Amino acid sequence: MVRRFALPPAQDPFVNTPLISLGPGDDGAERFWITSWNSVSGTQAIMITEDGREEIHRFDDHPGFYSAGPEDAATLWLCGDLAKVVRHDLRSRERQVFATGAPYALMFGGMVVDPLSGKLFGLAFPPPTPTAISFDFRNGRAGSVFAGVCDEHYSASHFANGDGTFTLLAFNPDLALLRWDPATDTVTRTLASELLGRPVRWTDRMTISATITDDDGHVYLPEVGWYDPIGQRLVPGPEAGRRMNWFALRDGKAWGSAMAGEMLTVATWDLATGVITELCRIPDGTVQGVRMSAAGRIVAVTMFGTFLVIDAADGSLLQSRHLPTDSIGHVDCLRRIDADRLLGTTFITQRFWSLDLRTGAGEDLGRAAPGGGEVLQTWKIKNKVYLAAYTGAELVEYDPDRAARFPENPRVVAQPSSGMRPVAAADDGRLIFYSSNHHYGELGCVLTRYDTETGLATYADDPLPGQAIRSLVINSAGTALLAGTAMEADCQSAPPTDDHCLFATIDSVTLGAVSTTRAPAGTLAARVHGVIDTERYLATITGRFDDLDQVRWLILDAAGDELGPATLDATSLLPEGGSAVVATGIAGLFVIKSRAGFALWDFRAAEPVRLATVCDDPSAYACQIQDGSIHVLLPDAVLIDDDLLARFG
Repeated sequence: MVRRFALPPAQDPFVNTPLISLGPGDDGAERFWITSWNSVSGTQAIMITEDGREEIHRFDDHPGFYSAGPEDAATLWLCGDLAKVVRHDLRSRERQVFATGAPYALMFGGMVVDPLSGKLFGLAFPPPTPTAISFDFRNGRAGSVFAGVCDEHYSASHFANGDGTFTLLAFNPDLALLRWDPATDTVTRTLASELLGRPVRWTDRMTISATITDDDGHVYLPEVGWYDPIGQRLVPGPEAGRRMNWFALRDGKAWGSAMAGEMLTVATWDLATGVITELCRIPDGTVQGVRMSAAGRIVAVTMFGTFLVIDAADGSLLQSRHLPTDSIGHVDCLRRIDADRLLGTTFITQRFWSLDLRTGAGEDLGRAAPGGGEVLQTWKIKNKVYLAAYTGAELVEYDPDRAARFPENPRVVAQPSSGMRPVAAADDGRLIFYSSNHHYGELGCVLTRYDTETGLATYADDPLPGQAIRSLVINSAGTALLAGTAMEADCQSAPPTDDHCLFATIDSVTLGAVSTTRAPAGTLAARVHGVIDTERYLATITGRFDDLDQVRWLILDAAGDELGPATLDATSLLPEGGSAVVATGIAGLFVIKSRAGFALWDFRAAEPVRLATVCDDPSAYACQIQDGSIHVLLPDAVLIDDDLLARFG
């Protein structure tokens, strides 16, 4: 019998999106704007005045807008996808969508909206080429597409140069200053490495999500110096003694912010004396979500939708309101706590929830891990649940029989210093293994082994040099891990040094590589999914084969000391145009995801045999199997089948 449960709502995440000022409204009160990210229910935006009066604007057909800028007091331009921009009327809430002529790519903050010229400008990274766009919003038509305008992948912020032109800051691998002239619609590039005369590696936006400009029009770029945008050169000036995102400058004093775990520190910098003084701390704050109002107060919206007003002189909290922004979000992980309870984690919220399978009641359990990001891997071992989180690759332990109260419960039990995104997981009932990609712009990964009984964690950094492990399966003997890799960095943020991916055997004690075999040419990701019989394992390769993007399956032979070869002629397309594989825990049986839904297949014979439909709803987007129970995720519900696998196991 299949049971259906409504997914519980959780707090929408306000991350990666700059809090911007829209200027005064009709009543003269300054308004601020920020949007969430939600690919299931659609993004919701908060427009809130400095005195705390909010409006919620929902966009059911858009997952999010990391860039925004006002055309005038009533019109806002939004972009989350390089391929399109959205005009939003703040009064009528009518909106129009315009194509830019560029391919899809996630655009982060920094888009320039210039009311004087009636044009906008932004940059994103549709792999493999960073691409900028301009758009003539006054006439509603696409402008230029600047493919290959720089090597830097991601935008961060922009500033006006003082002569009608603008500079957009882009980063990874260097810091690029892209000078856009709306009058001629041309772009020129200056690199921080050129300004400094030395190599520069710049892989995050934590100090450049906003900038400050002095009375001479010079802009401060942390770790670079004061930049004269007219002369396009560095000029002398005071240097901050602390790495922060400086977002406001008044009368010789600057205000900045920096994140540490789940806490945002706000500080002041006296430019004359160099003294930096901590002003306040904002729980769950973000560097993008804090700004100075025209009246000289600090306003902030936290990643969980709390609005704050803070005295910029002494750090006193003047106002705090939690805004009604709960929604059903994209679920990354499900884990059955017991017969009556289900745990879930939602995308980019760093939160988790529980669902009572007797009553259908859900509960938001709050923060699960430090920092921003989301939980991407989970395990249930004995009476504890373990969760591994992006962006710090932390492993946390949660006791579901105690009150959820991070950082006490869950608590961090392992943290590889070089890890970012946990992408592969395995366990033997006691030992947890997981692989985490290195940080953006860096190839390779770090492998973690955690003993749930002793609490000991061990790490192997880059066990397969330059390769990122994307799947882990413990072999039948329990002595080794079978792994599949990708040769590219996370989100293709750095070019690969290898021209191939690998299947590998890794010692489960030392975490060292025992043997490897190359995946077929054209593979971008190799994965091992589970055992077919004692020494044969189902594996897949994802890549471009015969000039087509495909997912193909093969049998990986792990009988000897060396892995058997993996050749393209020994592969086949996944049945029914399948795109993903889920191991069932039963040798030879796997669930395949296709456009039609999910189905159970038997791979023990020469050709796979379809055994049963798991879910025929094409909106189903994920499947998790644990202890013989199948859980299928729909946009607003989870389907649970505790009986189907027992018929075939």
